[in-house]
Amino acid sequence: MISLTSDCWSSSQGEPYICVTVHWVDVNYELQKRIIVFDLMDESHSGYNIKQRILDTIKEFNLFNKVFTISLDNASANNNCIDYIRSDIPLVCDGMFLHIRCCAHIINLSAQKGISQLTNLLAPIRKVIKYLRLVGTYKSRYKKLCKNNRLRPVSYT
Repeated sequence: MISLTSDCWSSSQGEPYICVTVHWVDVNYELQKRIIVFDLMDESHSGYNIKQRILDTIKEFNLFNKVFTISLDNASANNNCIDYIRSDIPLVCDGMFLHIRCCAHIINLSAQKGISQLTNLLAPIRKVIKYLRLVGTYKSRYKKLCKNNRLRPVSYT
């Protein structure tokens, strides 16, 4: 049995890519993984097109009857992709474990949401810290100026 992971994205130059990685446990019970597709994906990242690319990969590497899971991020196109795949290939365990959602993607989305919620709280705190640093700089300059001119500094606290 094998598991697949796949992702689609656009580079900083706007070029669309797809990557498919195969994972398996070898005869020594060691986890193995290999990137088997890393290609431009000029067609839209629709569920049907992603499914077609994954099925082409399954065919090319003769992975029929071996796919246990496919790990994808939470994009709705990936949900559609899995629905298409369920009807197109024979599934291990009747496909009960076929779709595994990418935990790293879920954690990243959660963290980004949390950070966006904190932005409103952090902005005033950042302003206070900036002010305090500025005040500290001015106090230091003031004391240095007084010392250089042999003046006694006046304390405002």
